Amino acid sequence: MKKEEIIKEPEQAQQNQGGQYVPPQQYAPQAQPKKSNGIVVVIVVVVIVLFGVLPALAFLFLGNAFNSFINSKSGEDFIEAVVKNFDNGDSVIGTWDCKPYDSGSKSELEADYNTTLNLRQGGTFQYGKYGDLENNSYSGRYDAKRSEKKQTNYRYYTIKFSDVTMVENGEPSETQGLQDLEMGLNLDEEQREAVMMFTNYNMYYCVQR
Repeated sequence: MKKEEIIKEPEQAQQNQGGQYVPPQQYAPQAQPKKSNGIVVVIVVVVIVLFGVLPALAFLFLGNAFNSFINSKSGEDFIEAVVKNFDNGDSVIGTWDCKPYDSGSKSELEADYNTTLNLRQGGTFQYGKYGDLENNSYSGRYDAKRSEKKQTNYRYYTIKFSDVTMVENGEPSETQGLQDLEMGLNLDEEQREAVMMFTNYNMYYCVQR
């Protein structure tokens, strides 16, 4: 077969019986071989090490160091300072029924309550005769601050009163105000107990309702 005939054969195959042009067959490109998954595996391992193993080791190390610090004297002082800064006196909020507690004797503890101190949320108070605050009591505003005094069993607060008014036998009465007091909350008892002392040294044992 001649060279010219070999060249013309494809051209003749491009025509169908009606003489219309038929485009030559398109061949799909060969699929490229997939790249190795090795790079992906390496990336996954690096991510696990960076975000899993290393943080765990760091946390373990810091945890041991933090535990040692907390159990030290410096750690205890640090915690005390943090608690004091965040303690705005909300711990004293509540209605406290009280009885005289001058000597701390058993008879005093067994005596009946005779006064009530109601420290409300929002900084208002009422203090007066147990069971009869509406007719015999002081009212006004108070401010409670954590005291510097440190004891294992008690947390102390200084409570200052202002804008004080007085009701006596159901009638408004003039008053010189109400003396400031110190309240010590007993941290060891499940029941909320406190000892409070006014600036004139009158002391009371109180239980929160």
